[in-house]
Amino acid sequence: MSNTIIDTSREFFLDIVLPILQDKFPKETSSTAFGAFGLGSEVYGMDDNYSRDHHFGLRINALIPDDIFQKKS
Repeated sequence: MSNTIIDTSREFFLDIVLPILQDKFPKETSSTAFGAFGLGSEVYGMDDNYSRDHHFGLRINALIPDDIFQKKS
């Protein structure tokens, strides 16, 4: 298995973050999309030594339905 920051982020999300969210916010979690979104090189699988010198690290983005966001924010 490759060891990209996306792989590491996915493992962190599945092993640590998701169980907490499912325990504390089960309904909200089931209605939310999670992933790594955007235009960063890590999203495209094109990380190299240069790209790791800026904005590099674990990344989890969430797309939360507006009604849930309004109630919980």
